[in-house]
Amino acid sequence: MPHAATPRLLLACALSLAVCGCGDSPTGPTTGAVVDQAFEPGAANALVGVGNVGAYAQTFAVGRTGTLTSIDLILMAQGADDTIRVDIRGTSATFPSLDDSVVLGSRLVAAADLPSVNQGFVTINFVQGIPCTPGQRLAIVLIRVAGSGNADVLWITENQTVEEYAGGTALQRNGGNGTGWTNIGSDFYFRTRVVVP
Repeated sequence: MPHAATPRLLLACALSLAVCGCGDSPTGPTTGAVVDQAFEPGAANALVGVGNVGAYAQTFAVGRTGTLTSIDLILMAQGADDTIRVDIRGTSATFPSLDDSVVLGSRLVAAADLPSVNQGFVTINFVQGIPCTPGQRLAIVLIRVAGSGNADVLWITENQTVEEYAGGTALQRNGGNGTGWTNIGSDFYFRTRVVVP
């Protein structure tokens, strides 16, 4: 089962914020959920802005049978105007679904609700409840749905030329809906949580 690389550098602060959307108010990870896949901070990190054109993604291999209920991402805000959408998508030939309307779960995240100074994990709950099985390939996808100009939301990635998370790949899309994905060679930090039967 793919798992995290050994952490080599702790972030300055490990925030655990619940991101709201879809009209409900989650307060943190779902009770009873366990961490399934994780790629946590290594020796160096870099920032990518979730901007007007394109999207970013991190694929992963499910390790447990159950229901995916939440993920943790390291997100920061350098402004308060943007809103991003965080999707869980299926994959085809190791790439996330190209169609932005085909998702397994989705949440809206406002830049104003994200930390602006300290880099730390932010919890994003999916009210949809996403069934998953071992070996299944899924993708975390971030796209900007509101805002203009410079990206206000930053997603933290490993700053390496070789990917270290064996269960997936970091990707970028340089266009809108339907545009293909390309490998960026540096995994994004994440954790997934699953409620097991």
